[in-house]
Amino acid sequence: MPQPSMRKLRIYVAGPYSGKEITNMGQAIRAADQLMNLGFSPYVPHYTGIHDLVCPRPYEFWLQHDFDWIPLCDALYRMPGKSSGADGEVAFCIERHIPVFFNKAELYTFKEIIHADYPHLITRTSQGLEDQRFMLPVWQHNECKEIAARAELKIRGA
Repeated sequence: MPQPSMRKLRIYVAGPYSGKEITNMGQAIRAADQLMNLGFSPYVPHYTGIHDLVCPRPYEFWLQHDFDWIPLCDALYRMPGKSSGADGEVAFCIERHIPVFFNKAELYTFKEIIHADYPHLITRTSQGLEDQRFMLPVWQHNECKEIAARAELKIRGA
């Protein structure tokens, strides 16, 4: 039986969906799988595409559904590619001080800082992280550079 441990960070996976639904769903699932290998618990809104096949709903319904889930996540990972929906999700996070990441190494570094004893590298406010994208000069700190280098190696092996 698994032992209780520190909760994994929940990551909302945002990226293109419409237009090439199956291809984009596959890319999101592969990204989520990499995030799982890195110790995250990803939420993939693309899965609702299967739900929509069985019980169709308007596009706006699914967007609202996504916005209901985002605040429950610790951060958002924005996959590459054009997507007005994903861009809206990024804007939603920025407005609410939910960290947004555009590459997995920075996301992994964020996790290491949160889970390790690096309180001097992160400043929290009562409303969340001070920086909207959590892209402060903190990444220039030597400890963060070392964590990011380890992250790059781990991602290549994931």
